[in-house]
Amino acid sequence: MAEKTTVVNVRLPENQARWLRNLADAEFGGNLSAAARKALADGWMMRRAREDYAELREEGFTIPSQSDGTSRPLALFLGWFGAKSEFHWDDEDAEWI
Repeated sequence: MAEKTTVVNVRLPENQARWLRNLADAEFGGNLSAAARKALADGWMMRRAREDYAELREEGFTIPSQSDGTSRPLALFLGWFGAKSEFHWDDEDAEWI
């Protein structure tokens, strides 16, 4: 049985488009559609994780600090980029494949 599909027309800044093309070449044999599906799925999972973390924090949960007292990178990432936050890409912000 075929999956239902939707065609998405998206405008991307050149650096994001380059990253997506590089991802397609590196992991999907050049298949840009597969790379876009993977990026969307990863984004969806990250959003769900941030939403779950926000709910857990409302209930008093915290990720313990590291032994030197600094915050764990996971806590910073999940807390800093909350479910309604926007992330603006910059060449220095991302690891380019």
